[in-house]
Amino acid sequence: MSGNRNNNAEYDKRYTNRVMMLLAFIVIVVMYVEGMLTPSLPSIASEFKVSSSQVSLVLSSYLVGGVALTPIVGKLGDIYGKKKMLSISLIVYAIFVSVTGFSPSFSFMVVLRTIQGIGLTILPLGMSLIREEFPKEVIPKAQALISAMFGAGFAISLPLGSLVSNDFGWRWTYHSAVPFVILGTVISILIIRESKFKRPQVKVDY
Repeated sequence: MSGNRNNNAEYDKRYTNRVMMLLAFIVIVVMYVEGMLTPSLPSIASEFKVSSSQVSLVLSSYLVGGVALTPIVGKLGDIYGKKKMLSISLIVYAIFVSVTGFSPSFSFMVVLRTIQGIGLTILPLGMSLIREEFPKEVIPKAQALISAMFGAGFAISLPLGSLVSNDFGWRWTYHSAVPFVILGTVISILIIRESKFKRPQVKVDY
């Protein structure tokens, strides 16, 4: 019996470490996608012939979409499971990140960015999975690591986004991120367990 407990404990330790690293990677990628837009704004404004105030919609539309979607996705996570909603959020995010780099017009890009705001739901869902599935002693470490990746991702995105935008064009800041977004999405679907805590009686208030 003790051998089984040790094996289970070791399995859970490996699992929590893998999920921590995966969520940290996903946060870095999401922050890269968002942070690289800042040095790309002048190029976007020039290509689509919009003013500096108009091009800021590329940033604000993402926030608007994220603020609107976060409570809805959070409640759906309570009902159907955090892993399921995290997977759906990542799939939607991956699709719209892939398409944004091919935007034919500024208006189309703003619409894509609004839906891309679902990326803001990834962190709350990930944190919920950590609280519900990880051993209590690991939770502070996991939350600290994931939170630290915000700064790391943003620090990477500014110089790298500027380099890619200047050398290859702003569209390649998106194209360069697509493989990593897809990789994080596929791995999360394969390795993250579904949350044991569901509340099917919860209703979504639209």
